[in-house]
Amino acid sequence: MFTHLWNLGREADFYLLWHINSGWISPFLDRLMLIVSTPRFFVWPALVAIAALLRFGGRRGRVFLLLLVLAIGLGDGVIDNFGKKLVRRARPNEAMVGLRVVEESGVYESWPLLHPGGRSFPSGHVFNNVSLAMLACAVYGTRRFWWVWFWAALIGYSRIYLGAHYPSDVLGTAILSILFNLALLAGARWAWRRWRSPWNAPTLF
Repeated sequence: MFTHLWNLGREADFYLLWHINSGWISPFLDRLMLIVSTPRFFVWPALVAIAALLRFGGRRGRVFLLLLVLAIGLGDGVIDNFGKKLVRRARPNEAMVGLRVVEESGVYESWPLLHPGGRSFPSGHVFNNVSLAMLACAVYGTRRFWWVWFWAALIGYSRIYLGAHYPSDVLGTAILSILFNLALLAGARWAWRRWRSPWNAPTLF
């Protein structure tokens, strides 16, 4: 029974990968997914947002930035890197033949590497952007920041589209990030309630 379910899951994983990467495609999506998945395109917007939060965001903005730094530092810097070394799953575009690899220089077909890097799971892109969505909703409210989840989903989709991750990598990383951030928020709530009293600070969570 377990073997049957495992095989079904693998088949669904490869089916979705091939259709997203090589079936549901267009030149517009090639460009969009490449931009969405390339952090350097967002360096300046991120710096402007950080400066605005520090200048105008008040205590809530600073708490949000602190939590985000912790999430990225511990999540991406520790959990993500340790997970890649532990799982050592090769990226699909490093292990499979014929996937579309979209780069700024053009589009070409993948070919298995002799020594693939083994960095497919977990996905740092997905971990960080799910963290962003969770923390924004926790600090500022889901009614105002629900749309950040669509951004996180777009990031995950782009990683599959570009052949950098399997769908199961994206789903598994999203679950891992959610669990991590639930623990982070639980710790933050405890610390806030423990230490805010001397300053009569309002509850943020």
